[in-house]
Amino acid sequence: MKLKDLRIGLAITGSFCNFSHIENLINNLKKEGANVIPIVSYSTKNFDTRFYKKEEFLEMLRKTTGNNLIDSIVKAEPVGPKNMVDIILICPCTGNTLAKIANAITDTPVTMAVKSYLICWQDFL
Repeated sequence: MKLKDLRIGLAITGSFCNFSHIENLINNLKKEGANVIPIVSYSTKNFDTRFYKKEEFLEMLRKTTGNNLIDSIVKAEPVGPKNMVDIILICPCTGNTLAKIANAITDTPVTMAVKSYLICWQDFL
């Protein structure tokens, strides 16, 4: 188990056409021993699309990971300070989210989780 006991914050943004790969990704990470903590953007949490109905997708995340969703800025803020994850994987990552992170814009649960995680690591960089 290559990822034994690794806590991975899986941040999911609104690249909806890629959502069909998420369950398989989670299962593969868990098979390798990781604890996957889902972090979802507002778009992921609130939009029904032709690819997924939001409630079905969110329930799949809860069931597959065995963890509650981080789905608000308030829930995402302690990710770094409380050392809730060892690493954050943004998958899929929209260009919009990438641009926000690059420009320190913190207005979604995903961008807040990344910011709070990076702030806590700045002493090590």
